Amino acid sequence: MKPQTRKDEEVTSFFYKWNRTEKSNTISTIDFDLLYEGPRFPETFSSRSQILDGLRKLQKEYQHQTQKNALVEAKLKASEYYLRALEGEAIAFEDYIKHTMGIKPMYIPEDDLLKQRELVRSAYKNVGYTWDKKGIAAFKKDYRLTKEEIEKSFIDFREKIVLQVMDWLEMKFNLSYEVSFVDKNEYWMNWISTDKRGRIHLQYNLNKRHAWLKGSTEFLVFHEICGHAIQATSWKEQIMQKNMPRSLGLTTVFSPEQFFMEGIAESLYYFYPSNPFSDFGLISLHFDHLYWMVWNNAHIMANSHENRKRIHEFIHTYMPAMSENEIDVGIKEKTSDPLGRTYQYIYGISLHYHRLIAKKLTAEEKRRYVLDIYTNAYIPSEILHRYLS
Repeated sequence: MKPQTRKDEEVTSFFYKWNRTEKSNTISTIDFDLLYEGPRFPETFSSRSQILDGLRKLQKEYQHQTQKNALVEAKLKASEYYLRALEGEAIAFEDYIKHTMGIKPMYIPEDDLLKQRELVRSAYKNVGYTWDKKGIAAFKKDYRLTKEEIEKSFIDFREKIVLQVMDWLEMKFNLSYEVSFVDKNEYWMNWISTDKRGRIHLQYNLNKRHAWLKGSTEFLVFHEICGHAIQATSWKEQIMQKNMPRSLGLTTVFSPEQFFMEGIAESLYYFYPSNPFSDFGLISLHFDHLYWMVWNNAHIMANSHENRKRIHEFIHTYMPAMSENEIDVGIKEKTSDPLGRTYQYIYGISLHYHRLIAKKLTAEEKRRYVLDIYTNAYIPSEILHRYLS
């Protein structure tokens, strides 16, 4: 579908103006700025009420376009709900997720959680450790990485795998990004976005909140570079070729594109034709998947006013070494923070759905699926209807 020109430019202008206005609240509403056109749109809004008024007017006008993009339309709706949440409106959890992430919240079946826990146990056993408090503590003590080891293992695995993934997808473009080490009290170990000059920027978070262990960088290279960086660069190529609306060059983390961005980055292992990881990399992969699958259910529980003690017990059933404080911080982020309440939910459920999709596909169909997601823009319902209905 060819992009709308005048109306799509208005959408692009809106997102730049909104992002610039929120800077005074230390909030960034743009994640990837793939075309770096901000200087063309220097204006700001005077207040959030003006932002919301302008957004609703834009929504109404966009709905009447004879040719419109489903994801652009969904992003405008997601922006409305996120803005309302930023203003303190209490929005029912199911409605909030449905209109931001584009899916209905759903518990992941217990059987899937138990199978994932067994994958983690087996991965630990393969390197001589047990999946309990004592074994996990010993593993963390024996295999914690220094900053120098993080950097070296990142470079080694990147050099091994990135070009292989691009060759598998038959993608040929220059993949360029910056890497830096930061210390931020945030839930993420890695964050990839674009910087102030429009360059893709990968941050490694060395905060004490996170344990960088042997194998961690393998999974994170696969997730952040083979997932996000390749997809974002491919989207940029498609936009430059006028195969996608320019406004989709401004990604946001409170809107439905995250179903595919995080979903593929998390699940790429199940689509790729061979196992790229060492035994230690498999520990990182399987634990990360267990973490987000368990938190998917705990996230719903917390937003359903489940007893806090029950949430702690549920999480400890699958992740025995997680501290009480870490669980409490997670609950707060997933219930009180307008962004955490929606964005942190998408990891587990998008992984779950993508694993179900991968099970139904042949090796070549898996490759074509990833290529499709990396070169086209969809809303979640389009893909779920096509593959899982």
